[in-house]
Amino acid sequence: MNIEELKNKVYGMSQYVNRGSLYRDMKEDIDWLIAEVASYQKQLQSEYDKREALESENEVLKKEAHDKHWTLANACRNLLPYAETNFEQVKRAARELKQLRAEVARTCTWTETIEGAYNAECGGMFQFTDGGTKENKAMYCQYCGGKIKEVPYD
Repeated sequence: MNIEELKNKVYGMSQYVNRGSLYRDMKEDIDWLIAEVASYQKQLQSEYDKREALESENEVLKKEAHDKHWTLANACRNLLPYAETNFEQVKRAARELKQLRAEVARTCTWTETIEGAYNAECGGMFQFTDGGTKENKAMYCQYCGGKIKEVPYD
């Protein structure tokens, strides 16, 4: 039995009830029941409307996701030939980067002499007019580019 049939049945019952005291006693209950049925009917309609709106929104989101998927797939298809033809360039760049990292990680030991000069591991020699490597903020060897590792004179 749906809500409308229940409502009609309640109205029909009210027609058969004696219009005397029984009717007056039940009228408040019948009015309350009719109001509850109407309220419930509105809630159902509201829920139905919400569900329809969500289903509609879901369809829109599905379409957007589908469109984005195909856009991305097409972009990948368009980039694939470029990536295949330039793979050797990428490998060469990776080797160069690895070599650069090794150069940056290189150190050069500077050993201080009795005169205050420094003999560089790479074969160079350098002397500051005042102070040492730390005071002059010398961080890299000007001969080989390695990071200076200072060994003070004993």
